[in-house]
Amino acid sequence: MNSSSTLLLSDTDRRQVGAYFTPPSAATLMARWVMERNPQAVLEPSFGDGSFLVAIEREADVLGQKPSLFGAELLEDAFQVAKERLRVPLAGHAGDFFCYEPPPVDAVIGNPPFVRLRHLDASLQKTALEASKSALGTQMDPSGSTWMPFVLHSARSLRQNGCLALVLPLDFTYVRYARPLWEYLGANFGRLRIVRTRSRMFESLMQDVIILLADHKGSTTDSIEFQVNEDLLTLESEIDTRLIPMHAAISGDRPFHYALLSQEVEELVRSKLVSITSPVGDFADVHIGYVSGDKQFFHPDDETVLNYSLEQSSILKAIGPARRLQKQGLFTSRFADEATQNLWRPAKGKACGDGESIYVEHGERQGVHLRYKCSVRDPWYIVPDIQVPDVIFPVFSDRPSLYINDGGLVASNSMICGRLKNGWDPKLLAVGWYSSLARLFMELEVHSLGGGVLVAVPRELSKVRIPYPHVSIEQVHRIDKALKKGYVEKAVEVGDDALVSSGLLTLEEIQLIRQGVEEMMQWRKRGLFKDVQPQISSLECLN
Repeated sequence: MNSSSTLLLSDTDRRQVGAYFTPPSAATLMARWVMERNPQAVLEPSFGDGSFLVAIEREADVLGQKPSLFGAELLEDAFQVAKERLRVPLAGHAGDFFCYEPPPVDAVIGNPPFVRLRHLDASLQKTALEASKSALGTQMDPSGSTWMPFVLHSARSLRQNGCLALVLPLDFTYVRYARPLWEYLGANFGRLRIVRTRSRMFESLMQDVIILLADHKGSTTDSIEFQVNEDLLTLESEIDTRLIPMHAAISGDRPFHYALLSQEVEELVRSKLVSITSPVGDFADVHIGYVSGDKQFFHPDDETVLNYSLEQSSILKAIGPARRLQKQGLFTSRFADEATQNLWRPAKGKACGDGESIYVEHGERQGVHLRYKCSVRDPWYIVPDIQVPDVIFPVFSDRPSLYINDGGLVASNSMICGRLKNGWDPKLLAVGWYSSLARLFMELEVHSLGGGVLVAVPRELSKVRIPYPHVSIEQVHRIDKALKKGYVEKAVEVGDDALVSSGLLTLEEIQLIRQGVEEMMQWRKRGLFKDVQPQISSLECLN
């Protein structure tokens, strides 16, 4: 977002409103692309300190052009700061962009806010939804983010043959709620281009972004040019450009992820790998684990259980935090005590004993019953949706893991739980999972945080394709042994060997798949700094 002056917002405030400032190099290059089209009027819908408008003014001077400038900015002080930076008059609106009806313009340039609609106050949320409905003819998903109605309201302001140049989050290329926007763009613009760079645009924020270049308003297109540059030296480079069918973007097939693969690897995926794999969802029903509402209260340690005389019938063994699962092996029945935790879950409808009643009172004194997830329960201390899964996947991971739950553990929402269908053997699933082939589809189908951590959510995980090789007990034991030593790569080699011995893949194809995994990991982890921590808050940016 380019919506607030650095003089007016702290770093914390800026993150809360999605205010990510565009680097000058990007603003300059986008302004140059816009001005090459000789627009008579340019709009910046959320201009903050005015960096895009300054870039437009500078490029116009070079070309001898004098476009009229229009803009909107929510903060009135920032609006005045931007006006003072410009030499030419700025017409616009100090307030909500969705309440602004600018005159028809030839170009829109900017970096709209990256913030969820539900985090806006009620009035802003209402105007954003109304703006999207005016463009789409139907209301957008209210779980979406503000950048989408910004794009739609901006596009409606364009004259015939106008253009858009906008910085958008990478989420645009795959989130479910954006699919109607893709359909709208294809039906209203004659040329669409998505630019992504190997170097990060927002290095300090680890925010993955793309640039949308939409041209020829009033025409239509059935494809999108996907351009990958090393950096933002030029937006006109034709190096490494793929043509993405519009229907692929609308259907949510993640074509922009697949297009990051080398052509040789992508051809192997399309021609063979899809045919020898099936989505996890074909093998198992996957869902998020239980939500306790207060980790400390609902996971009492053994001493607390003893001190409050909590009944053993109310204590369930749960899988512990992911950080404790390293070197625990494949089977939960063999996990060490430190890899598990207690879940206090008295039976619903059964009166609590004396000790448990005291424990409930203790929770109320701590305010646990007032926490949102607890306050909507009756009674508040009964954790719902407790199930014993057949297999368990950590939500956050760098190297995707799977555990066979032969120990009958329950799992919290830091885990994805899988209940196998039709008598599938979990060992078959495990050997297929610990393979380079499954890792490649994990990289393709599962999104990552800005810090490079994969975030498994049920909808995405169910689409990860896994092979089903012939499995021997000896291979399962080798995977278990490798995981106990912390050798995840060795476990993956066992799965790869199983694919070769089953005749599903050749060694040469395995090497190509590993190349694809490395390609995707480089995209996921590029430009990381040791002092930057994964942005767990961006877990909300899901489909």
